[in-house]
Amino acid sequence: NVSGGTPSNPIVSAVIADAVNMLSNSWDGSKSLSGGLPSASETTFNVSIFTGNLPTVGSSYNGGFENLPRFHESWSGTHCYINGSFIQAWENRLATGAWAYGGNRYKAPYRDWAYDQNLLMETPPFVPHTVEAVEVATF
Repeated sequence: NVSGGTPSNPIVSAVIADAVNMLSNSWDGSKSLSGGLPSASETTFNVSIFTGNLPTVGSSYNGGFENLPRFHESWSGTHCYINGSFIQAWENRLATGAWAYGGNRYKAPYRDWAYDQNLLMETPPFVPHTVEAVEVATF
């Protein structure tokens, strides 16, 4: 459980970024552009994701909703559980490369994603909204 807590009492968190990259519990940093992909392991994320995406233009597919959380491992046959919410609020400013699948990019997980009902139990309820966004760091 990457976000902490226990399965019966998870810690609710939010990630706000130009692009959100999900790494499994097995991530070891061994991915290279010329080599193979490291294998992912079943991982659960308890997170609300606020992120950007790029539009699909003509036949240049952007990866769609399944590309909001981005992956960098071989998840073939492996489950990725995301309990939370997804908000695509802007067009990417930094993560602007073309979407690609397979090869040395990534292999998709079994996507077991659900809205986390625990978000309704927060005091006050965790209702995503933005008052102001300020760029803090750019790498």
